Amino acid sequence: MILEKLEAFAPIHNFKFGHTRTQIEFFMTSSQQGSEKFCYWQHVLQLRALYLSLLELYSQLLDADVGGRKWWKLESSASFVRRKKKAGIKGKQILLSIEEKKQEAEHHLDVLRTKYAHLDGITEEDILKEDATYWAMRLGKQLAVSRLSRVLGINEGEMSAVLSLPKEQQAQVLNAMHEVLNGAAPLLQPKTEKLD
Repeated sequence: MILEKLEAFAPIHNFKFGHTRTQIEFFMTSSQQGSEKFCYWQHVLQLRALYLSLLELYSQLLDADVGGRKWWKLESSASFVRRKKKAGIKGKQILLSIEEKKQEAEHHLDVLRTKYAHLDGITEEDILKEDATYWAMRLGKQLAVSRLSRVLGINEGEMSAVLSLPKEQQAQVLNAMHEVLNGAAPLLQPKTEKLD
């Protein structure tokens, strides 16, 4: 049975599948990068959502556990085994979800502690004072991405993702593109040039 095979396949139980720190730092908040304070705020908003999600998951885990103990004396043997198995499966699902959410929360906290430590103690009011500036910068970035996309013939979403990375990684991505395009050189004329 496939469930037994998957149960025996350790990586799906040992790996944590939440968003990585790089995804969190550069992509989940990329639309907020017009303002440092709004980027900070976006991380706080994500943490709030993760916090509420974790509370709900812990509540479900307690319900599954309490439910698994409260009814056991009242059930027949076969029914007991089925319900206990179902509770165990549900418990595993909840525990995996909790681990993923905890990992994502730790990554957000790490970004906040390292990249935005100087903003510790900032209020929502302080952030919202820069609302107009934030939107001007965000729209300016969107216009620039749109223009670059047309000029370079690259999808806007992909261009925005590349621009969300630090300069060194942007160069790595563009150089990787250069290598791929030159590998397909017989199909393309002229060859692309490598960036420094």
